[in-house]
Amino acid sequence: MAKITIDYCGKYNSYNGEKVTEGKVLAPVMISDDEFKYNNTIIPENLKTWKHYGVPFRVGFMVVDEADFDKMLSLYYGCINDYFDEHPQFRPGRCVLGWDSEGFPILCGKGNRCKDCPRRAEHLPRYKSREDFITFVSFQDTHEDEDGNMVGIEVADPRPTPEEEVILESFFTDLVEYLGKISPRYAKIATLGMKDYSKEQIIAELGLKPSRGYQEINTAKELAKKFLEL
Repeated sequence: MAKITIDYCGKYNSYNGEKVTEGKVLAPVMISDDEFKYNNTIIPENLKTWKHYGVPFRVGFMVVDEADFDKMLSLYYGCINDYFDEHPQFRPGRCVLGWDSEGFPILCGKGNRCKDCPRRAEHLPRYKSREDFITFVSFQDTHEDEDGNMVGIEVADPRPTPEEEVILESFFTDLVEYLGKISPRYAKIATLGMKDYSKEQIIAELGLKPSRGYQEINTAKELAKKFLEL
């Protein structure tokens, strides 16, 4: 039973063919349909399909500093959670509508559907049954990847401590300033990325064609990596 670790990711190749040098490792990243279509640096055979709750996700592997692996993994988990938040119908189980006098969940009826549900935006907890509530099977379960390997999904707490927030804010200010000196466009890409804009939304804000937009985003990423190494 394998977890998503540095060693587990190390058996694959980077999404763009970049070699893993000393001090570097491979970290998983989600590859959207648009990025797969327009990003000409992607090597299709280097991508993998991992399934979570039966939903397939296209995954690539990016070369990063070993110290940044946990951050990248947290972003990957966040993308998975975001997807299921936006598509609750694919998450197993039924929403908890309330609690009975014994503290057990009152589940949405089996015949109900998530589409057009007025409570869909509330992101309610979901369980398959009362027994499921008792054992509480969560994202910490293991799931099979396309190779038949069991992949553990351990969702890291993405919330920084107050001290980390101050450090991150200062670091981000320095990064934006560094990128802005090279091109205001790269500073804007970083700023929009911090606001949780998707790549497609960033490209739309920049007013670029998809192929050019992905090139610029990749350039901004490479410049950010160089900044980290300064």
